[in-house]
Parts: sequence; C-alpha cells; structure tokens
Amino acid sequence: MLLYAPKENEVVMDIVPDYLTKIIYNLVGNAVKYTPANGNISITSQIDMDSLEIMVADSGQGVGPEHLKHLFDPFFQ
Repeated sequence: MLLYAPKENEVVMDIVPDYLTKIIYNLVGNAVKYTPANGNISITSQIDMDSLEIMVADSGQGVGPEHLKHLFDPFFQ
C-alpha cells in the first residue's frame, strides 16, 4: 500500500522542478524496490520554517548500520 499524507494542501516556494522530481523518484523508487510484497510505503511532507521536509518510510528491512556512512556515496549499493 502506498499512502501520501501531506500536512499542507499547497506549498508555495522557489524550487528547481527537475531536482525535486529526481529526489522524489529516487526516494519512492528505492522504497518500492526494497519493500516486500504486501508491504507499506508512506510519504509525508511538511513545511518546517523555510524548508520543505519530505519523509518516505517503508516496511522493508532498512539499511544496516555498517552502510549508513555510505548512504550518499555515488554508485554505492
């Protein structure tokens, strides 16, 4: 099941649409890839001061602590 529950119905801010699209595709794509069949994925968003926070959570096994330091390394799997 995929659930999207934004805190705000509308957000007005300066963004680069291409960048935001790539970020969303990456977060949701990884959640779909690593969530087992019949699993759950939830996406929430909210404004925090001057920032848009996007949270993606899933019922997959998650990232092991030994891999967390490499989470943002390009091409690390």
